[in-house]
Order: sequence, then structure tokens, then C-alpha cells
Amino acid sequence: IFSHWREKWRRKWGLSSLSDIFSKSNRKWKKIDRLLEEPYPASWKLAVLQGEGIVEETLKQIGLPGDDFSQQLQELQKQGYRHLDILSELHQRREKILKDKNFSLSLDQAKEAVAIYKTFWKEIIDSLG
Repeated sequence: IFSHWREKWRRKWGLSSLSDIFSKSNRKWKKIDRLLEEPYPASWKLAVLQGEGIVEETLKQIGLPGDDFSQQLQELQKQGYRHLDILSELHQRREKILKDKNFSLSLDQAKEAVAIYKTFWKEIIDSLG
């Protein structure tokens, strides 16, 4: 009875269940993996942007305050998360991608960034389960 009631309130308030978050995000990660297989630097940049987007969206869905990824990182730091400096550096790289159309990003750099975002996302999901 409780699980039925909980799901009813989740739907009413637009909250996603952990399995919904995981399932939707997994599909998005697969699309990102395909972008990294393409021979185009623009696809690699898009993969990095989307990787951060998945993490940011997940943090919002679990109720972490903050209007953007930078604020969410600050909130995570307040909550005791450590080693967020690398995510902060990646966020700065993301901002450069958005602001500078000539920003150069190698495939290796893109793969590394996506791997870090994905690892952090998995840690978030695992901490909730």
C-alpha cells in the first residue's frame, strides 16, 4: 500500500523514481557513446555537453538545490562531497566549448571528460540505491 501511495505522490509532484532516472539516463549515455565514435570534433564537444547535462539533470531530479551545475557543485561541497575540483574544471571546459566556437577538443579529452561525468553519475545513483 505504501509503495502505491508513494508512486502516486511522485507522479503528482513530478518526481522521478530512481529506476526511471537510471533508465532514461542510460539511454542518454548510449547516445553519448555513439557521438564519441563519430569522426567529428563537433560530435565530441556535444558528447561532453550532454554528459554534464545528464549529471546536472540527475542532481535536480534527486532534489539537490542549485540553478545550474556550478551551484550544484557548491551544494555538494557543503554536504561533504570531496574531489569536486575535477568536475569544476570540466564545467569550465564546457563553458569554453559553449562560448568559443574555435575551442579545440581532442577525442581523448572528450572521452576522458565523459568518463569522469559517467563515473560521478554512477556514484550518485549508487549512493541513492
